[in-house]
Amino acid sequence: TARLTDSQRDLDESIIAGLNRALGEIEEMDHPEVEISYFVPDVKKQGGHYAVVKGTVKRIDSVAGVLLLINGTRIPLERILNIEIC
Repeated sequence: TARLTDSQRDLDESIIAGLNRALGEIEEMDHPEVEISYFVPDVKKQGGHYAVVKGTVKRIDSVAGVLLLINGTRIPLERILNIEIC
């Protein structure tokens, strides 16, 4: 059976501005709980899928361009679609 894949959406300016605001708020908080929607590329073919993860932020590594959760999940900042601070 074939796996269905989506392509990563292009974000408009307002969504990018909202993500930047949320990331700024997260940096000022002490390990906030968040829910993040982000794109996960398929390892075998072009495209991927969107996943939602809920967890506690360990830190944002702006040099590596990733958001790190306490459970070890690494989410590339350029793949984030939405962030909700719980």
